[in-house]
Amino acid sequence: MKLKKQSFAKIGTNYINNYSNNAIEESKFMFHETYCLKFTTKCKECGEVLNIDELEHHNEEFHKLSYECHYCSQMFNNQDIEYHLQFCSERPHNCIYCSLELHPSEVYDHEDLCGSKTEKCLNCEKLIPIKSKYYYNAYLIT
Repeated sequence: MKLKKQSFAKIGTNYINNYSNNAIEESKFMFHETYCLKFTTKCKECGEVLNIDELEHHNEEFHKLSYECHYCSQMFNNQDIEYHLQFCSERPHNCIYCSLELHPSEVYDHEDLCGSKTEKCLNCEKLIPIKSKYYYNAYLIT
């Protein structure tokens, strides 16, 4: 059995295990070193130190590409999918005029058309484009 190379730094009466970043009392150092070398491993993907028997479960849960983005169909692991869903470039956007949910490639054309629809001004009774309503109302106030 090939043992992992460990390095320790002594600080006061404690040792710092550079493999697991644990502070170990001098009286427990020998037991910790033996346990750490024999029963722990470092994940090659994320560097987390864990028990050897937990490595397979850890890889399945955190590093297996098992989650598909329902916007772009890319595959992600458990840790990355939540972040990706917030910033996916294929995520739908709502029209600023009618709140219709649209694919990003359709938003500009839809908002241009939707904003061109007219509504009657409550002050002067003229029909004005929805996209001009804010500026038109500001013009009437001045």
